Amino acid sequence: MLLLSACGGSFAHLGSRNSPASQATWPEGTENPDEIFRLADTAFQTGEYWEAQRLFGTLFIIEPGYRGGVASDALVETCRAIGDNCDLVFGRLEFLREAVYGSFGPSEQWPEPQQRDFDAILEGFNAGILGDYQSAINICGPLTNAPLPPFAQAADRCAGLSDQILSEQRRMEFVGRAAHDWNQNYPCMEENRLLLVEAEDDDNWEIFVEIYPQYQRCASVLKDIINAEVLLGQPEINDWDYNLAWSNIDEMDLIVEDNQRTIDETTEGLNALEENSEYNDLVTQWRNYRMEKEDLESRLGTMEMARENMPRGQERNILDDQIDMMEDQRNDIRRSMRSIMRDINSIRDDVDLDSIDTL
Repeated sequence: MLLLSACGGSFAHLGSRNSPASQATWPEGTENPDEIFRLADTAFQTGEYWEAQRLFGTLFIIEPGYRGGVASDALVETCRAIGDNCDLVFGRLEFLREAVYGSFGPSEQWPEPQQRDFDAILEGFNAGILGDYQSAINICGPLTNAPLPPFAQAADRCAGLSDQILSEQRRMEFVGRAAHDWNQNYPCMEENRLLLVEAEDDDNWEIFVEIYPQYQRCASVLKDIINAEVLLGQPEINDWDYNLAWSNIDEMDLIVEDNQRTIDETTEGLNALEENSEYNDLVTQWRNYRMEKEDLESRLGTMEMARENMPRGQERNILDDQIDMMEDQRNDIRRSMRSIMRDINSIRDDVDLDSIDTL
């Protein structure tokens, strides 16, 4: 049996404890597969999974059929426990096994370029096993054109697997961001959509135009996610919510399309009002009067309640006079508000907007 400890040269570094535990080395002081299995099993049972993977890897190389291939099954268990990628672990071990058994020629006779490529491919597998997939791609990628076909195949396996894993990681990160964006924007979209539907039912296009930008800001995020099919069939969102959002956004797009002219004209009119200083001054005056009227009405309510509990006499007469005076003030305010509202509606009429009776 060819012993790893006797391989020398390019295999001399394989016992380093600072490299991935998947690398196979012959345990010091023993050449017995049973003893290697015992040590590996003990390491696994005590939670030393990297050490267990290293030892089972050794057994995988020197005695592939040991106990019906138990080393392979055990390696899979160590991969699950550690969380490293088993395809990369086996890829590295199979590449090592071929080298150990002389498939690439005696290692002590390897030319320097072959030794360099071999070391680099192992380094690439190491990086991938440790989770640095980009480094694995960077190291193994150029070696997919190595002169020796087995080296090129091993490098392709190393780079290809690492690229698949990295691509899946990035996809899952994208899915995670999309799910976050969905959860952030779906309530906003749905709340504003219902207000838009109500405004459309009431033929209140000013409210529609005011609300629509808020709806569009949230709905556009969801629409991009839907069109990219990022979350389609993903557990992050149930199919019912996904399809319902799609349907609701589609429905709102049709409402906008069917009423685009009205929406454009209303938007144009509102923009004209926003730029009209006279209109804005009138709006400010009307709202100030409204605040003054509300204050008067609150005070009147308090005084009227006090009057109900007050006996007839001079004090009540004085209170009656105060209430009458305040009611006259309120009527004056109402007349001013009506006059201002007429001026407001005159300007609104000039820009083809409907008359209003309150702000």
